[in-house]
Amino acid sequence: MQLDTSISQTVLTTVFALPALALACWVARYPRKTSMGILAGVVVAVALVNLASGIAAFLGYILPIGQMDYWLTTLIGNAG
Repeated sequence: MQLDTSISQTVLTTVFALPALALACWVARYPRKTSMGILAGVVVAVALVNLASGIAAFLGYILPIGQMDYWLTTLIGNAG
């Protein structure tokens, strides 16, 4: 099975999504009621992960992702 996502887009999504999830966990800690904390964390996580994937897709459309993938695979291939 082959995916249509490039290596660079996966890296961009990860770079944007991990801080978004960390922020969601931080937000979920502060409300007094557990249910409100869970709800706040879920809402923030979903919103920020969607925003992060949108930013990664936009940058993937603007930047030469195919060229970056070629540079990345060449760098990885030469390192071994």
